[in-house]
Amino acid sequence: MSNTGDQKYYIKYTNVEDGIARFTLYKNNTAIRGFNERIENVPDEYDIGDYFSTQINSKEPDEAYFSPENLDFDPGLTEQKRNENEEVIDEFKRLQSSAEKELEE
Repeated sequence: MSNTGDQKYYIKYTNVEDGIARFTLYKNNTAIRGFNERIENVPDEYDIGDYFSTQINSKEPDEAYFSPENLDFDPGLTEQKRNENEEVIDEFKRLQSSAEKELEE
């Protein structure tokens, strides 16, 4: 991840819809901006759910930062975020199961 002062930026490949790849820019773990790219401009090795480091060296990133060729796949961040997502899903299922059992009683 790139730092600008204490700001940490990264990008997630969010989804594909109607031939458009959707990405989300995060700053300090908060989604701050979405951007789109035609799917044919996205490298084949990118997968939905991948995370990318980005070199943002200004307070207001410009469009050049969002070009697929400027994205730097971050396998460590991708694994970390996927594990966090799995933990949230597992916790949700546990709570849902607990609530269903309470309703049955």
